[in-house]
Amino acid sequence: MRKYHIEAVNSKGERSTEIIEARSKEDAISILETTNRTVHSISYCSPLDHLKLFFASIMAGLARLLGAFSLYRKKIDDVTVLVFTQQVSTMLEAGVSLESGLRAITISERNERFRRILFDLIRDLEEGKSIYQAYSRHPEAFDSVYIHLIEAGTASGKLTSILRRHASDLQKLYSYKRRLASTLAYPATIFAVALVFLGVIMLYFVPRFTSIYRETDAELPWITSMLVSLTNILTNPVWLTAILGVLALLFLMTYYYVMTPIGRFNYDFLRMKTPFIGTLISENELYRFCTTLACMLECGVALVDALKILKEITPNELFRMLIDQIIHGIRQGDSFSQSIRGVQMIPRFTRDMIHVGEETSDLSFMLRKTAEIMESNVNYRVEMALKLVEPFVMGVLAVIAGVILIATFLPLYSVINRFMI
Repeated sequence: MRKYHIEAVNSKGERSTEIIEARSKEDAISILETTNRTVHSISYCSPLDHLKLFFASIMAGLARLLGAFSLYRKKIDDVTVLVFTQQVSTMLEAGVSLESGLRAITISERNERFRRILFDLIRDLEEGKSIYQAYSRHPEAFDSVYIHLIEAGTASGKLTSILRRHASDLQKLYSYKRRLASTLAYPATIFAVALVFLGVIMLYFVPRFTSIYRETDAELPWITSMLVSLTNILTNPVWLTAILGVLALLFLMTYYYVMTPIGRFNYDFLRMKTPFIGTLISENELYRFCTTLACMLECGVALVDALKILKEITPNELFRMLIDQIIHGIRQGDSFSQSIRGVQMIPRFTRDMIHVGEETSDLSFMLRKTAEIMESNVNYRVEMALKLVEPFVMGVLAVIAGVILIATFLPLYSVINRFMI
């Protein structure tokens, strides 16, 4: 078996480079053609080619990082979409046509990127495209749930009520995220200010004291010597550049690994298994799952189709596997509650409420009640965590500051004693 370095082109014209182990060039080409790619060039793989491929993978990771950042920057914020949905639903209730409503909203819209999207929507509707087709061309503003709700509302003739209901759900989700962010802002601010304070002490005051100790030839305690060594490293441009470079490289390698399927699964698995944080993440995902699923069921989307849409927009790999399990169970003839039996990520009361919703043929109502319980649980856990984390963070920072002060002023005793003698 020999290794061959192959450059291939897929159906979209995108080039890729990889190494294939085969008995001959013909076998390597036949292996690649099974993936619907055309061989552009093939050569025997040398050690230099391995090195080139390694650097190519690093550059691909950088490209993905930049692409993800640019995609994030292109995303329309939640508030803009929320206000737009409220405005459209209100105008439709008042009897205004969708095209006229979009024109009125476009005039007052201040977000230039979203205004261009509105212009595109108006042009598509004037050209005879359906509302679903017009909205689906802008995933940077409207996610899969939004687009499928538009499709369901257009097909059922209940677009106005569906938009009003979805606007209410978007308002709840936005308020929920804002409440979590505002709750976590206070301890984060305290921690950041304390780090700045410690940084000023380490980089400004400690070097001045150590210069005094050097002039007096005072014998430094071990704790002071360690502090001086750490300060010298942080104030040395060479060491600081090396440390920042290593940290940046580790970040890029971690990011590139997390972008792979197995890396994303391991990352989500570790988060879910972390004490307290895992429970908080699980309940937060369940809250969004129940709220979104209830909205789609109320709008007439079939249960399996709604679950497929939820799988597309769910970033957590463990929940994606859970949704796959639910879909598979339903297709095998099991009920929703039977499909989630034995799943540790779903609490017992959630399974019971879903079971009651299936028995009473009002699953969407029970999902919303479950989401309300999840919301209260998350709020309670966050508040309790803040009551515990705040004194803990303050205590740790106080210990660090105390160690720095002791290490700084401890040699002063020997200096004072030397001058007194």
